[in-house]
Amino acid sequence: MRALRIKTFGVVALLGCVCSSAVLAGDEDGAVIQFEIGNEDRGIFAPVFEPVFDNTVGEDTSDGHLSWSWRVAYTPHRTNPKWFKPIKGYLPWLSDESTVRTSSSLQQAAFMPDDSRKNAGFKERPHVGYLGYEERISLVDPLETHSQRIDTLAITLGVVGPASGAEAVHEISHEAIGLSSTAWEEINSEPVVNVYYEHAQRFFLLKSHADENLEFMPYGAVALGNMFTYGAVGGTLRFGGHLTEDAGAHRLGPMLAGNNFAKKGDYIPWSVFIGGEGRAVAQNIFLDGNTFSDSASVDKKSAVWEIQMGFEIGWGASRFTVTNLWRDKEFETQGDPDQLLKASFSYSY
Repeated sequence: MRALRIKTFGVVALLGCVCSSAVLAGDEDGAVIQFEIGNEDRGIFAPVFEPVFDNTVGEDTSDGHLSWSWRVAYTPHRTNPKWFKPIKGYLPWLSDESTVRTSSSLQQAAFMPDDSRKNAGFKERPHVGYLGYEERISLVDPLETHSQRIDTLAITLGVVGPASGAEAVHEISHEAIGLSSTAWEEINSEPVVNVYYEHAQRFFLLKSHADENLEFMPYGAVALGNMFTYGAVGGTLRFGGHLTEDAGAHRLGPMLAGNNFAKKGDYIPWSVFIGGEGRAVAQNIFLDGNTFSDSASVDKKSAVWEIQMGFEIGWGASRFTVTNLWRDKEFETQGDPDQLLKASFSYSY
């Protein structure tokens, strides 16, 4: 285990250096530093969200197969970076007037089986750790009378399995709070590469520049890679103040990906939101197991849907956000749907 811990910290340090290179380079316009955590929802917000989901979908939920996840992101306020101009020429469907912003992030996660069902003889998902770096690009068209186009491109490089170091982090964190942890039966280490593209069109149902507004944002997305391959459609309804100052509500997808590219300034943003998404899934390495070698796996469901709701409040681009998600069963022998919680804090300077 000592050797695993040393290897873990080496991988985390390497990816941390890559992720922090933009920060060390500095940015005259300032930036947003964001930290978010995701976990099974049996904490302080469970009494708030759980009755809503129970009354809506009519099913009990499990503790969630995402045991924990953290993500740190750095988002410069600077727009239209010079390096993106040559790339934009290969995306003819984008407007010449689109505003481009980028965000770099480092993330780690642990996906776990339901031990009670596993001990009862049911086939459960394998233990899978993940560590990765993501570069996310937001392309926002100018606001029209009541609508606005927003495209998102994300490229992810990472690793799953023991090389992710998630088991060591899980054990260390449990030891720190006096809890025991069982040995993992994890899939093999494998590098992962994923590309995600999303097109959204948001509509302001009240006056587009009103301080308080009602926003509806339908979207379509596709993910390609050995980590995830799927197509998705969804939509989010949001009510609040200064909605035009960011790129939409925080959502919790298959992985943490909450970045709404908020603009800096002196204003009080707030919102409440609810949304849903359906996915047609061809590949999910966290259920299918390794791509290039034999490993533990389960029979995944090819269609998955989810509902999420939450709230956000802050000052300028500094925000505190809570998102709660109800996710349909992802594999055939899963006992109950999952309920997950994401909390995010971002600081703008």
